[in-house]
Amino acid sequence: EEKFDEAVDSAHSRVLDGGNSLAPVCVDCHGSHDISSPSEPRIKISETCSECHLSVYTTYQSSIHGEALEGDGNPDVPTCVDCHGVHNVVGPREPEFRDSTIAICGTCHADEERMDKYDISTEVFDTYLDDFHGRSVDFFRRENPGQPSNKATCFDCHGIHNIRSPEDSYSTVYPENLQKTCQQCHEDASITFPQAWLGHYAPSW
Repeated sequence: EEKFDEAVDSAHSRVLDGGNSLAPVCVDCHGSHDISSPSEPRIKISETCSECHLSVYTTYQSSIHGEALEGDGNPDVPTCVDCHGVHNVVGPREPEFRDSTIAICGTCHADEERMDKYDISTEVFDTYLDDFHGRSVDFFRRENPGQPSNKATCFDCHGIHNIRSPEDSYSTVYPENLQKTCQQCHEDASITFPQAWLGHYAPSW
């Protein structure tokens, strides 16, 4: 009953209520007579979602998260449900989703034990919260509850399903790509504009 109540208020249910008969119901994810664990093996999660969201899935496959999941079933990388929920699926068009992505990313990127395994500093999360982008999102959220912020969150710079390592030349935060990434918000950003940003480093003397 609890899972049903969660699903009733999900993005999938709202799409179904809106008249789209192709929106998923229980059996589309869990099967009917062949019911099995939806997360064993873990890659089964994203493969299940790909039945409806194929283009998103193929983008995710080539991301740093997707490659780690598909390569060795890495339990530390997020799958679809880690960001969007399971029965209470939240869609990207819902106002609260944009601002909540900071906490979603922080679930992993503020976890020192998990990040130590991959030599990733948790400063990437802490410094975001302390810099202009993070503070302005927080101010906006407090002044405009229920409204999506118009300031940069994690995915505006790093991508959404296409997140790649900063050392990957296809990454949106690769040095040669940063100007174009900044221009999504700062249209007149020059080639030197990204140099004015500290990145994810704490300022030093």
